[in-house]
Amino acid sequence: MVTRVGLVGGGAMDAGIAEMVARAGNPVLTLERDKASGAAAIVRLENSLPRAERAGKLSREATDSARSLVSTTLVIDDFADRELIIEARPAIEEIKLDLSGDWTTSSPTQQLWRPTHRPSR
Repeated sequence: MVTRVGLVGGGAMDAGIAEMVARAGNPVLTLERDKASGAAAIVRLENSLPRAERAGKLSREATDSARSLVSTTLVIDDFADRELIIEARPAIEEIKLDLSGDWTTSSPTQQLWRPTHRPSR
């Protein structure tokens, strides 16, 4: 069973993933490009968890526990002990095309698949 998760980035989508992993009781380490991005990722989490608590989805103890399980780093080597690393990229064609064809997606956008010369992947 995976217990230590690494997450590349802490944007809106990534913050939601980090929150769900932490709410399940697993430590999450997010890799950020700079200290400001790391701080913003933590702020997203600190804004979201209390909303779940107010909605009755989390107890105060669960909120505190989830918050304590999320941390940030600027050093990719800190992922050495991670059992699962997640990278979420936005659905922006230029970013996906920049992956040199080494990706899979659930997107039905055939235009994204053509450059890979492997439309089945």
